[in-house]
Amino acid sequence: MKSKRIAGLAMVLVVSSLASVGYSQDSAVIPSNEEFRELLSKADEKVTAFENVIKEARPLLEVHNHGTATKYLEAADTAHYAIREQLKGKSDGYLLVATVTMLDDLALDAAKGSLLVMADSAAAREAGRPLDQRVPVVLTALVDAQSAIEDISELLLAPTLRLIDTEEKALNSSRRHP
Repeated sequence: MKSKRIAGLAMVLVVSSLASVGYSQDSAVIPSNEEFRELLSKADEKVTAFENVIKEARPLLEVHNHGTATKYLEAADTAHYAIREQLKGKSDGYLLVATVTMLDDLALDAAKGSLLVMADSAAAREAGRPLDQRVPVVLTALVDAQSAIEDISELLLAPTLRLIDTEEKALNSSRRHP
């Protein structure tokens, strides 16, 4: 089920990104391994920063939602694994699309975490309890983590689409000229 979800999200990402990035046939230059290495290394750093924020936010995230931080940290571990596997060798389109999808999921987790902290904080205030002094810092950190992961995801998407386009052209060309 998860693989169908990832495949569906990947297709939506590809289609929507082609429109939003202003992709054209002329821009299909094969991305270098170095370009991917640099972007994947930055993505790995952003995932580590996300993990640190979740660890800091854990007490606030799990006030009423036990296991939330653990779930987010497991998702980050999966993203680290995919990124590090690609850093060991040549990137391929499938794993790159999966990585972009994982990064987008982490960004959503940061956004959901922000909402959980705000909702719990608002409920505490309504109950007459004082504002936890960690809330503003944690909210800022979650929003910053979300933004950083969204940015690297978008940066990784463009060369991923170029790679897929190049691979598809080569495949289609070999089918026409056996």
